Amino acid sequence: MNKIVIVLGLVALASGVAGCQPHPEEVCSHIDGVFAKDPEAAKYKKFDKANCVSNGEMKKEMGVYRTYAKCVKETSTVVGVNECAKVMDAALK
Repeated sequence: MNKIVIVLGLVALASGVAGCQPHPEEVCSHIDGVFAKDPEAAKYKKFDKANCVSNGEMKKEMGVYRTYAKCVKETSTVVGVNECAKVMDAALK
């Protein structure tokens, strides 16, 4: 009986954790808004939302998306978005 409770608890935990990450579309919309509002954005190449969503899906499969998405959602500057990308790139190495 205890094993069943433990297994069910782990399944519930895993499904809860998997459901906590925002969808790439949501994260990329936030980044698009940051680029639209931040005057520093002119120093960077134009933001490509479609490419962002595609890359977000790949990052989810690699297991590094959750940390990146959380970081991006907490920033309001282009510099902050780029710092989040650097952290994610380091995690991939």
